[in-house]
Amino acid sequence: MTMREKFERLIFQNVIHYPNYTTCERMSSGGVVTFHKVGHNSSHEFWLGMLPNDRMVCMSVGEGFEAGVLEEHIEVYPVGESPSYIGHW
Repeated sequence: MTMREKFERLIFQNVIHYPNYTTCERMSSGGVVTFHKVGHNSSHEFWLGMLPNDRMVCMSVGEGFEAGVLEEHIEVYPVGESPSYIGHW
């Protein structure tokens, strides 16, 4: 199974089962990436996207060091790698 197939299956499961599923677009690695909200924990939301070259991109949005300040972190994974934690439902 390719990374794109794994990504598509994961997103499909979120579309069906995750009540907070939504999408957004952000610039990443020189192009626009559609991010899918795939999970959360008590302080962060986790979003996944995929570049045209099948590299997975994870965005986390959550509380920063200052109270009430949100920080956004985007990580582009090497080909064939993916995040080990994307929150929970």
